[in-house]
Amino acid sequence: MQIKINEKMKGKGMDSNKALYLTLLAGEIMLSNGAETYRVEDTMIRLLDSLGHPGAEAFVTTTGIFASLEDSNASCKIKRVKTRTYHLEKLAKVNELSRNLAEGRTRPEEAQEQLLKIKSLPPYPPALRTAASGVCCFSFCWIFGGSWRDCLLSFLIGIAVHLFHSVLEKRNISGFLSNLTCAALISALAIAGIGLGIGINMDKTIIAAIMPFAPGIAMTNGVRDIVEGDFISGGSRMTEALMTALAIAVGVGFVIRMQMILTGGI
Repeated sequence: MQIKINEKMKGKGMDSNKALYLTLLAGEIMLSNGAETYRVEDTMIRLLDSLGHPGAEAFVTTTGIFASLEDSNASCKIKRVKTRTYHLEKLAKVNELSRNLAEGRTRPEEAQEQLLKIKSLPPYPPALRTAASGVCCFSFCWIFGGSWRDCLLSFLIGIAVHLFHSVLEKRNISGFLSNLTCAALISALAIAGIGLGIGINMDKTIIAAIMPFAPGIAMTNGVRDIVEGDFISGGSRMTEALMTALAIAVGVGFVIRMQMILTGGI
């Protein structure tokens, strides 16, 4: 992303502490909402340059943000990021703010207020997220060649498991245990649905229902970080994606294995 720096900001410079706070706030919003680490670093450096602090440095990992300024006080600040989710609207708004600040369309005094508004943006409505989960499972089942009954069962499972996952999130259950439990529930509901005659193909139903939990974004961001030379962050994201995939595999495999032991088949 190429940004033309506003020449009026050169030489003036915002106060070091305020500039670092503003930059770390922008970095926190981006990192906690699904941005790649190299993109966060690039945005933070450009923001500090726009605020009159050229030569600043930023270092970002999947759980922390570091920023320093080349001034007489050798200013440096660190921000810990504990939770991560995906909210692409926030990323787009931070990028837009960064461009406006660099080009002089937004004053530095206004940037902090706008960032706080972006940070406080509410998540998508629960009803919309639940419906989207069901539609996602329905669509994938159709793509994988499932019958309309399989698609219906996948739709119902997608809604039920999303509601269950929301409860686990509110109780702060770890990601690995949450994914494992949800995967096991998907298999159990698929087996029950097939037994009740709602669906026909168990494999297509289960595969479609676990797609919302597939770590596609984490895997993609990990690869992009590694390509950009951020091996620590890229390796962390790849490990996170593999752990998610392992949790899903264990959850699905355990229930199917128990079904085979108890009934002698699937």
